[in-house]
Amino acid sequence: MRQIITLVSVLAILALVFAVILKSDHVDPTKAKAWQQLSSKQRRVLIQQNLPPGSILEEGVRVRERNDDFGELDMKAEAKPMAWKDLSIKWKPGSELPASVYDLHGQYVKIKGVILSLNEKEKFSEFLFLPSYWAGYFQDLGFTGYIRAGVPDGTVEFTEMIIILHGRLSVGMETIGGKPSSVYRLEVTFLEKVDPYSR
Repeated sequence: MRQIITLVSVLAILALVFAVILKSDHVDPTKAKAWQQLSSKQRRVLIQQNLPPGSILEEGVRVRERNDDFGELDMKAEAKPMAWKDLSIKWKPGSELPASVYDLHGQYVKIKGVILSLNEKEKFSEFLFLPSYWAGYFQDLGFTGYIRAGVPDGTVEFTEMIIILHGRLSVGMETIGGKPSSVYRLEVTFLEKVDPYSR
């Protein structure tokens, strides 16, 4: 009897949590239901549409507000663990970035997330890196909610798996063809796949 009561209590709590999530400002219940019925390709397209327009640009003159000529990339450099909460700040183009973010310029970091291709190709040398596909679709990530990553010599094959990306971080607005494109860029040194069954 006690086990049944415990089970019912747990289910009630889970139902309450799910209801709160669906009623939150970040999740539209209609979008949440539609998300389950979308293919992988359709999800990627919708996420791209939800990001700033300049984020997926590939062609055009690139201008960066800060010098990021750091010299040769150290492929064996020890990377400092980063969390998305340290990068995903409230910020608008034209305003100052806080020192906590600005000081990461040129540092080697590693951060967990997912790959979003800029186009429909399955192999590429440049891509966007997000906290999750869910966040990319249901939240307004703005310019500080993703990283534009590049592989200096080689390509990456698309995967929906969560990975840990290692590399040298560049901080500061970059425009492509005159349009704001990214605040964070990463020169990739290592791509670490995460075991989905690890704890």
